[in-house]
Amino acid sequence: MFWNSSFLSLVTMMITQNLGKFQYEIESVWFDAQITSSSMVGNANVYSVSIPSSADGLITGIRFLDKYGNVAGQRKENIIKRSGNSIILKCRIYADEKEAT
Repeated sequence: MFWNSSFLSLVTMMITQNLGKFQYEIESVWFDAQITSSSMVGNANVYSVSIPSSADGLITGIRFLDKYGNVAGQRKENIIKRSGNSIILKCRIYADEKEAT
């Protein structure tokens, strides 16, 4: 591999230092979730994110915004969320090298 693992860990830290908040989508509306913890595990930063018990509906997307409000990354989901139940998501962010073919 070309990249040194310590450099990849540094890139991961640089990415995570620029993240501002986490959001989830219900019925085409984005809501803020609370990032409850963040820790480095190897070359990955692992976030615990809490979706409040008051949220109700089908979660169709999750995303991180950078500290300037731009979408840093997002993906589609299909999570049924009922009011009264909390959800804690674990999100793992890391830089990895793949060999080109």
